[in-house]
Amino acid sequence: MATESLQRRRKPKLPPTKSYVIPCPAWFRDKVIQLAEQQDASIADLIRGVRLLLPPAALDKVLDPGDPGPDDRETITLKSGREAEKSVRRKPRLQARLEPGISVKDMRKALSLCLLLDEGSLTVAVETAGTPKHDPAAAARIEGLQEEIDRLRLILTTLAFDPLPNGVMTRSDALYVLGFQPTARPDRRTIQAKFRMLALIFHPDATTGDTQRMAQLNEAQRILKGL
Repeated sequence: MATESLQRRRKPKLPPTKSYVIPCPAWFRDKVIQLAEQQDASIADLIRGVRLLLPPAALDKVLDPGDPGPDDRETITLKSGREAEKSVRRKPRLQARLEPGISVKDMRKALSLCLLLDEGSLTVAVETAGTPKHDPAAAARIEGLQEEIDRLRLILTTLAFDPLPNGVMTRSDALYVLGFQPTARPDRRTIQAKFRMLALIFHPDATTGDTQRMAQLNEAQRILKGL
């Protein structure tokens, strides 16, 4: 028990994040939200994925959808504070929690790139040639990418479920492993969607793979789907 308490105290601190408001045209906001729901991802996940995989220069050629026009407004009802229940008009927007220092313009461009890739209007070519040893800039980018991968692996390991010492034995165990509430009654489609999302992270072939967690995910899915 003392060792377990010491391990909890020594968990690494997560890097700081900031909540961003991203003004954008309503049509753009709706398409991004739809894409995020299809991918079972957050807005921040989409932005982070582009920033992780592509160099900053790749965004220079992407068109920024820009701020919403003067007539592009939405009506919302305030839910808290002294003006709760009051209806106000505001610019359409997206929200994301990411590391500090990212410009709103770059976030919109990253999301625009996600839409282009999803629509098939743009493709990304991956070069397999080795990086020349005499290219310090390329070597620095690779080193930075590896540091980002290591940081993401640390975050995922910290936030992920702790593997059950005795394996997945009951329905409650299965719900815990797949991230559902103890009283949840997820349907087969919801179970499959959650399983696929976590399998992308913990499959042994992935950069963030974890054999023990993947095995427990498989068993949890089997129990919940009654296979």
